[in-house]
Amino acid sequence: MTTQRPTAVFRADASIDLGGGHVMRCLTLAGAFADEGWHVGFAVNAEALSVVPSLTETVVSILVLDEVDEVTALRERWPDGVALLIVDHYGLDSEFEQRCRPWAATILAIDDLANRRHRADLLLDQTHGREEACYRDLTGPDCTLLLGARFALLRPQFQAHRRRALGRRESTAPAERLLISFGATDPAGIAATAMRAVARACPDLSVDVVAGATSHYLDEIRRLAAALSPAVTVHGAVDDIASLMADADFVIGACGGTSWERCCLGLPTLAVVTADNQRQIARALAAAGAIELVGNAGEVTVDTFAARVAALRDDAARRRAMARAAAAICDGNGAARVTEVLLRETMAGGPGAYLLYGGSSRRITIPVEKDG
Repeated sequence: MTTQRPTAVFRADASIDLGGGHVMRCLTLAGAFADEGWHVGFAVNAEALSVVPSLTETVVSILVLDEVDEVTALRERWPDGVALLIVDHYGLDSEFEQRCRPWAATILAIDDLANRRHRADLLLDQTHGREEACYRDLTGPDCTLLLGARFALLRPQFQAHRRRALGRRESTAPAERLLISFGATDPAGIAATAMRAVARACPDLSVDVVAGATSHYLDEIRRLAAALSPAVTVHGAVDDIASLMADADFVIGACGGTSWERCCLGLPTLAVVTADNQRQIARALAAAGAIELVGNAGEVTVDTFAARVAALRDDAARRRAMARAAAAICDGNGAARVTEVLLRETMAGGPGAYLLYGGSSRRITIPVEKDG
C-alpha cells in the first residue's frame, strides 16, 4: 500500500500522413486521469509535437522516442515503473506489450483494426458495432474488451454541447451552415475540393473550414476562401471544434476518429474514406444511417460533392433522420466509462490510497455492457 500518486504513460504517434487522432484521443483519457490525481506521461515520435501542438501545452512529462529499443527508453525515463501503460499504435502489438509487462502493472491497448495480437489486460476498440469475435483469437482469455462507440474517447466539450446541438438538428428549414473538416493534416487535400463544390452548388451557404497548421493545403484553402465567398471562414488551430460542429447543419469530413464526435452531436455527414483503416467505420455508420458515404479520397470530385451537398442542404427530413441515427450511436460519455473501468482495474482503497498490482497476479472481473 502506498500513498504516492500513480503514473499512466501513453504511447502514441502523430504525423502528416497519420494525422493526430491517436494522440488526441490519448490526451482525452490523460486529462481524465490527471483530474483523478495521476501523473501522466507521453512517449511519442518527434513529429507529434508539431502535428498536435496541444500535447506540449498540456503534458509536462514527454519522452520523444528516437531510439531503436523503445522499451529500454521507456524504462529509463520512468525507472520505477508505471501503474498503467496505454498503447495506441498500429505498429505495436503483443511483442511490445509483453516486453513492457515487468515494468507496467496494467496495460490497455487501443485498437480499431483487429488485425494483430495483443498481450494486454484491457483492449479498447471504439468502432460502432465491433463484436467480441473480432478479438477472440487476438487477445488472451483474461483480457477485458471495451468495444463500441459507447467507449469513444471524446473530450468533455462534446457532451457539453450535445443538448444544444441535437435541438438544432430538429429544424425543418433548409440548411444554412456547413462545416468542412478533414482533420489536422488533410493529406489528400479534400477540403479544397469540397470548397469548390460548395461554391458551385450552394454559394449561399455559410461555410466553416477547419485546416490545421500542418496541412500542406492550408495556403490553398485560404486563397480559395478569399476568392470564393465572404461567407467562408477558415479556422486554423481550433480549441473548441465541438462548438463549430454544434452550430453546423451538416458536415463534409473523413471517416476517422472524428466520426464519434460528430455522432455525439448528431451532425449529418457527407463522409469520405481517406485511409484504409476507416473502411470498417464507414461501413458501420452508413449501415446505421448516420452518414452518407460519398466515396474514397482518390475518387471524389467537385461534381460528386456538388450534387450531394445541394441535395442534403434542401432535405431537412433526411438530415433529421441522419442526426437521430448518429446521436443514438455515441452519447459522449465514453471517456468517463473507460476511466471508471481503468481505475477499478488499477487501484483500490479510499481517496489518495492506491494499491498497485501487476498483470495476472490479481484480476478484477468488470461487467461491461456491450455496444448497441
